[in-house]
Amino acid sequence: MSKPIIIGYDPGTTAALAIVDTGKNILYLKSKKEFSKKELVEAITKKGIPIIVAGDRSPLPKSVEKLASSLGCKTFEPPEDLSNLEKYNIVRDYLDFVKNVIGKKKWKDT
Repeated sequence: MSKPIIIGYDPGTTAALAIVDTGKNILYLKSKKEFSKKELVEAITKKGIPIIVAGDRSPLPKSVEKLASSLGCKTFEPPEDLSNLEKYNIVRDYLDFVKNVIGKKKWKDT
């Protein structure tokens, strides 16, 4: 049985995709110059059943809304753009993981 997952997607100049389960466990992290829609959907659906696609801007970029729509799930939009400090506070519990695992290239995308 697939588990519910939460997606964070930033479609900026360097796009970023993060997938966590409902227990806040990181399942996938990747950033690159461009993600194709197919690549996004495949990466997400391999990890579970998406329930929310979140962004850090208000209003959400159209590409975040379109991704959620194509996955059949809801979006989360902050009441206003998140500051760098707010984003840091959200991810600070994961910094050691990112430095130790991803920094050493032990993380696998699949």
